[in-house]
Amino acid sequence: MSALPRQLQFGHVTRRRCAASGSSSMTKGLPILLYSSAVACLVVFGCREPAPVTSTSLSVDLGVLDSTADPTHTFLVRNTSADTFAVTSFQRDCGCHDTDLRVGQMVPPGEVLAVQFSLSKYRGGSQTGRMIVSTDSTCPDYKDIVLSLKATLPRPLWTEPTALSFVAGESGQSQQLTIRSELPGLLDTFHGVATSRGLVDVRLVERTSETLHFKIRTHATTPAEGEAFEFVAFEFDDQRYPLHTLQVLVHGSERNRSVSLSSLQ
Repeated sequence: MSALPRQLQFGHVTRRRCAASGSSSMTKGLPILLYSSAVACLVVFGCREPAPVTSTSLSVDLGVLDSTADPTHTFLVRNTSADTFAVTSFQRDCGCHDTDLRVGQMVPPGEVLAVQFSLSKYRGGSQTGRMIVSTDSTCPDYKDIVLSLKATLPRPLWTEPTALSFVAGESGQSQQLTIRSELPGLLDTFHGVATSRGLVDVRLVERTSETLHFKIRTHATTPAEGEAFEFVAFEFDDQRYPLHTLQVLVHGSERNRSVSLSSLQ
């Protein structure tokens, strides 16, 4: 086995056993080295009888990233067996996660399969992405390689509260709404508001570098009964986050409902 780079420090070693397909009792176990280039972790697997293993896994936590960091990590899987294997498929648990892996990639003995895996740059908060890489290897340890990547990113935009509800026909109704962001400068690009049905008026009353404060008021005449949904779009001059939407429910008052039902009798 070739020497690993000095700068790669190993935090722990785990040994597992698996039944090697098609090998005789005289065949020695072939170690499989699965390691990550960005974390201090080394996992060594051996195809040894009798305990079978159907999958391997490696989990990496990139920690808390700033707004300029790329939530991308490259996993390296070294083939130290005697046979070439090929990637037959891969599955991600979210379509927003990205990878450069290709079906059909061949990994000869001694070579490394590099799997670049990226979380979404446009979703803030804590994210965990999981990918299963399947191969045609005869060794069960290589059949399904499970990779997990975690990171915490700044939240771009969110509202407090997350949704609003009004009763129409009651004059003087208004509610406060706050938009927050953990991305520096994003709120400075705010330039306007649009509504889908015109059931509410939205007015900016205060802005800071971290918050936008709005007063939202319903029109007193709509709707007279039933329920209506209004979508408010807050517009930003930012290609990554041009819009942030808020759902507003406006429903008729109980008095108007009673009058409407009485007229039908």
